[in-house]
Amino acid sequence: MGAWRQLSFLILAGLTVSIYGATWTSPATQQSLEFTTLDPTGVLTPGAPVPVVFYLENLAAPRVGTDADEAIIRDLRAAGYLVVVLDYAHHPLARSPTLEKDLVALRRQLQQKTLLTSRSIDPAQVFIVPAGHRLRRDVVYYRDPTRTLAFDLIYPSHPANPAGAVLEFSCDNANRMGNFSLDFCTDTILPIAASEGLAVAMADHPVAAPYQGLDTMPDCARKSKAAVRTLRAVGSSLGLNGRIVPVGFSRGSGMALLLATTMDHPEFDGFGEHPGTDCQVQGAVVMSGRFTYLDLLPNDKMIPRYEKVWGPRAEQTAVWRA
Repeated sequence: MGAWRQLSFLILAGLTVSIYGATWTSPATQQSLEFTTLDPTGVLTPGAPVPVVFYLENLAAPRVGTDADEAIIRDLRAAGYLVVVLDYAHHPLARSPTLEKDLVALRRQLQQKTLLTSRSIDPAQVFIVPAGHRLRRDVVYYRDPTRTLAFDLIYPSHPANPAGAVLEFSCDNANRMGNFSLDFCTDTILPIAASEGLAVAMADHPVAAPYQGLDTMPDCARKSKAAVRTLRAVGSSLGLNGRIVPVGFSRGSGMALLLATTMDHPEFDGFGEHPGTDCQVQGAVVMSGRFTYLDLLPNDKMIPRYEKVWGPRAEQTAVWRA
């Protein structure tokens, strides 16, 4: 990445706001991109790490949201985000599948502290937002006595045509957008889907941290379906078309599969923030995980843990199946 150079200072709402310009080498395009850093304008806690949004302008994929970049960036800064604008100048490789390289590189360089080195970044709040999309944080979908579950939503703002949505259950069930987890798993699912015009939501995993490999039922089913209902209900006012596809891998894959295979199980319906909304999904993308506890490999390292909680598999088949 090129050396930072301060370009100017602006006075906005009585605050001194720094604007920096530089270049960043894109692995996807093999070119240097204009890289502009815009400080938050909202009220910040002195010394606290700041959340960051990488805002990707002029991608190759068609832009779906119709709100102007200036308005979206202004609102992000006012909400307290450090906004990093990357301008792809409509390079033909600036879309899936090659764009994944850049999404991985941005998170990895933050994790390795070779990017934005002069700033204190909150690693639990790192977002990649394509131009024309907005970010809506902490949308609550389920409350229980000990925990409130929510999701973060990136959606095309006033889309030219109603957009579908992709819902992922976080693989980091402590911080839904934890940069370490997303970097470790090279998870580019949601920002790539957003870059192609979809709305995307990262939801808290139904199981509270620390995760022990146990997806308790019917609790997980009720909570995952509540996330679908809330996304559909909230999306109806944001120009979304109500079509939702859950995705997931590892601890999130079971939730995606559960949503696709229990659409005829009314006993899981009616819970969460929008109990009367439809919880049907229109498909699922299910990656690596454990899906049927009755057919685990004999050497699966989790079997002793399952037996401790559920009893011996041969004697408690009904429990293991449930």
